[in-house]
Amino acid sequence: MPRPSRAGTGLATPAALGEWSTTTDVVRSVDLTGRRAIVTGATAGLGLESARALAAAGARVVLAGRDPGRLARAEEEIERAAPGALVDALVCDLASLASVRRATEEVRASGEALDLLVNNAGVTPRSLGPVTEAPRTLEGFELSLGTNHLGHFLLTCRLAPLLLEHGARVINVGSGAHRDSSMRWEDPHYLRRPYDVREAYGQSKTANALFTLGLERRLGNRGVHAFTVRPGATSPGASNERPELVEAASRDKRRYPVEVAAATTVWACTAPELDAHGAAYLYRCRVVAEPGAPGSADDHAPWIFDEDAAERLWAWSEEQVGEHFALGAPR
Repeated sequence: MPRPSRAGTGLATPAALGEWSTTTDVVRSVDLTGRRAIVTGATAGLGLESARALAAAGARVVLAGRDPGRLARAEEEIERAAPGALVDALVCDLASLASVRRATEEVRASGEALDLLVNNAGVTPRSLGPVTEAPRTLEGFELSLGTNHLGHFLLTCRLAPLLLEHGARVINVGSGAHRDSSMRWEDPHYLRRPYDVREAYGQSKTANALFTLGLERRLGNRGVHAFTVRPGATSPGASNERPELVEAASRDKRRYPVEVAAATTVWACTAPELDAHGAAYLYRCRVVAEPGAPGSADDHAPWIFDEDAAERLWAWSEEQVGEHFALGAPR
């Protein structure tokens, strides 16, 4: 678990987790009392369900989202579902670097360590209808890449000192859609080429996985482990904060109840055996692939474990957000 000094205390992995396991199944024997978590995109869908399950297991959960009203309603919903839950709200719009910086300053001002950071929020402009030009964040980034990757990159790196205090876990929620595109280095923000919604979303999900690899290479030997989760697909729009933006459909057309779709995320937060599998790609409550053991090409694209691409993405991301993070040399 994220805090080695407490490993084995009230923690267990249920014996038969799999495709149809629920978040309740995952946390049935887990005690997260004293742990602190942040979940982005926590006002609906996968993020809300992940936050609810962590809070029900005793964690103090910070719900991060862009809309104060939706955050308040999410707090109320979790407190109704899990009486006595410890829940806080954090206003953070991942499509605005200024908002991310304000949010991280608020978190750092508390001085409290973080045990879990769940980078769950994700958007694509698929529901806007025919798109001829790339929609953009406040800084002018292509919306999917700017929100799904660069916002989370800045959030995570600025919170790294708090993550290092207890040896935390960082969960980057990806998608099977990463198979639709590797990084398009020649023009990642679609400044000169025709916009392709599916490709753009796939590129952003590839970036999530490469960010996982970059984090693990820098912080894994210091006790912070990162994982990429492929969640189960739910109803379109269920996990998004912006009603006009919906998650791209994965190639797997099967739809799951949200408590099943979010189970792998919660398992990634709680399974003690995952400390030995840093940077792994997780799906249906199991390790599908990891560096050095790529598994089946049917489950993922090989480029998500490309170390050179991960280092190129890290340097490019620092340039994009305008900050350099001295987190240590990659292993």
